[in-house]
Parts: sequence; C-alpha cells; structure tokens
Amino acid sequence: MRGPGLDITDIVLSAGSSVAVVGMAKNCGKTVTLGAILEGVATRGIPVGVASAGRDGEDVDAVTMLPKPPIWLPEGALFATAERLAAKARAPIEPVAATRHTSALGRLLVYRAIAPGKVEVGGGNSAAAAHDAVALMRRLGARFVAIDGAAGRKFSCAPSLVEATVLATGAALAATMEGVVRRTTRAVRTLTVPEWMCPAGAEALSAPLSHRDVVFIRGDASSRRIVVPSVLARADEVARALTEDVETVLLGGALTGGFLRAILKRGRASGLTVVVRDATRILVEPGDLDRFWSAGGQVAAVHPVRLVAVTTNPTAPDGRLLDPAALLDGVAHAVAPVPAFDVVAGIARNLPAAGEAGPAMPNRSGAGGRIGVHGAPAAPAALAAPAAAFDTATDTAIVAAVAAGAGRKGASDHGPGRLAVPRGDEEPPREGGVA
Repeated sequence: MRGPGLDITDIVLSAGSSVAVVGMAKNCGKTVTLGAILEGVATRGIPVGVASAGRDGEDVDAVTMLPKPPIWLPEGALFATAERLAAKARAPIEPVAATRHTSALGRLLVYRAIAPGKVEVGGGNSAAAAHDAVALMRRLGARFVAIDGAAGRKFSCAPSLVEATVLATGAALAATMEGVVRRTTRAVRTLTVPEWMCPAGAEALSAPLSHRDVVFIRGDASSRRIVVPSVLARADEVARALTEDVETVLLGGALTGGFLRAILKRGRASGLTVVVRDATRILVEPGDLDRFWSAGGQVAAVHPVRLVAVTTNPTAPDGRLLDPAALLDGVAHAVAPVPAFDVVAGIARNLPAAGEAGPAMPNRSGAGGRIGVHGAPAAPAALAAPAAAFDTATDTAIVAAVAAGAGRKGASDHGPGRLAVPRGDEEPPREGGVA
C-alpha cells in the first residue's frame, strides 16, 4: 500500500533493517504481506535478503494442497534456500555462498537473483540456520533482511534475530470475525509482554543463563539459582521452591502451561512476575495465561519483541469472505496502538502521526511497556484486562468496530531458472546465537 500516508514498508523500516513476518495460521496472508514489504523495500532501492523459517513460495501448499501466492524477488536480491528448492526457481539465479546447515531438501545456500522472478524459500527451519543465513546475507551486502516466519515457529521473531515483527492474521484463523479478533488479540498480548526492568536484573543476568537455570529473586533484590533438567519436567518442583519472599522467577528455558498451573495450584500467582528471555519462549495455552494474569501474576521478557504491524486477510480457503474494512477495524481496535493493514485492499488503521519515528509499543504493564521487580498495575485496555473481563471487553470492541465499518465498501481485490555450481562451504561468522 503506497499513497499519501505511511505504508507498511515505512512502518517496518522505521523499526530497523530486519523483519519477521509471522502467520497466525496457514492462509492468513503472510506471504502476501511479505511480498508487499519486499516490493516497498525494492522500490526504495534497498538491497534485500530473504530467508524462511519453513517453506514458502511453492505453487501448491504441501499440507493443504491449496494454491499459494509466489515470492517475487527483484534483480540482485539475496535469498537463502535449500538446493532442491533453488532448482525450482522461475528466475535466473546464482549461488554465492553456503551455510553449514543441511535438511532433507539439501544444503542451505545463499543465492542471488540475476533477474526479477519467482523463487521458493525454505530449508532454514531452525533458529541456528536462520541466524546463520541472515548473518551471511548481511555480509554479502543485504541492507534489509526479511524472514518468512512459518506458522508455529515463533523463533523467527526472536529479538536476537530481527528488529521488528509483523503478525499476519485472517479469516482462516476462526469461523467468525469475533473469533479471529479474539485469537489475534490474545496472540498480540502474549507476543508483546513488557520488558523486564528491575534493580536485581543486571546481577541476575551477569552470569550465563542456560536453559536449565531458574533464578528466584526476592523482594530485597537477593537471588537464588537452581538447576533443573527442564521446567517442563519439573514444574511442581520449581513451584514448591517459591518461598513467600520470592517476587520474580527468571527462566533460562521456556515458560510452559504446566509451570503456570503449578504456581496457581499453590496460590502463588498474585504479585509474582515470571520472566523469560523473550516472548518466543512462552509456550502456554491462552487459557493458562488468562488464569495466571487474572490471579495477579505478570509475565515479562528480558528482550521484548517489537511488534510493528498486524495485517488482515478477510478471505478463507473454504470460500468465506469477511468484510475487509470491518475485520481491519476490529483487529485495529483490539491491538491499538499497533498499526493494522489490509495490504490488498490498501487500507490501514492506527498509523502514527507524521514525523513520529514509528509505532509505539503496546502498553501491557501500565508502566510504559516495562515491568519491575514489584510488578505494575494492569493497563485499562482490553489487552491487559483480567480473563473474566477480557472476552467481554474484546467482544464489545468488535461489535462497535463492525458496526462502524458496516456499509463500507470492501475490496474486490480479495477474492525455470539456471543454477550454477556452489563456490564452497564457507561459514558465516556467528554473531551471538539463538538458543
């Protein structure tokens, strides 16, 4: 979408030089969103690189057997993909470097598009592979890198990998518009948990934190560290170690629903903050999070995910077509102030005022998007409401948004290459890493 106002590429570029486009589910418009961003970046003359956390750009989805939109790259663009997928490119390409990663589809190589055309991108289905591919494309001259984040693989939007995240949602997510908005709202709330800031934070993080470490931080800022095989396997044991003076639990590994249920069972949620490295480590069903938040608990992240936009797709594979403007209005109201776009219809909501650097992060903590060792009062918005009020507040917003959008005209738009021999097995430099 390009017009007199800001478009999605403006929003993404205002956040940095890398983005992950993550789909809520299949057929939610992730690839179309990625294409809109890539087109905008290319129009601005910025050298681009593309990688994928799964597989995308094929004619037919390997799981659903439904047609899929292509990934179109401009001349000179870099992309990381497996050898067997590169052979299917419908544009002349050349391999320029190889990573150390291999999958069932062959080695993960970096290619350059010699001319504009369609390609398939895949093979980088691990955090380490995506990280190495991004670092290598950077070294080869990409000034902007986009990652196609496969549904269910949240690692693609880890702050250690990209600076910005765009979430794609749509009619395929639920049977009704209300269901789409509700599920999207919950996903946004989880993805944008506030940054953890407290006096004891620097000390607790001064020593390396492995996935087996659990750090208990008391109200007097003192701390105690234990090591467990995994919080998933030892949830009850870790919950039993929560003495009354513990106000924060810092997890080196993932936050699981079992651990939250164990905390709730012991009546320790109120006033307790559970901290993860970043929101991609939150592997919890919405119901467990709702109950934990309702009981007075907080979840925060050392490194917050920067969600810069949400896109909507009103079409579903089963033929359903939601009103494009009404769906966008409902989602935009629920995720405000995050900008929301329908990139096919060319409409947007929640755009920042002219001159602003970019979209503000949603305030989930009532403290400017940060949370301290003593927690913070919940924000009065639907996104930060207790579970009992959450659905009611969200449904009210949806009804109001749909009513406001009624009568608006929807968008009718909804509705062989050559491969050279690889030059070698050079490895990209490791820049940190993603566990």
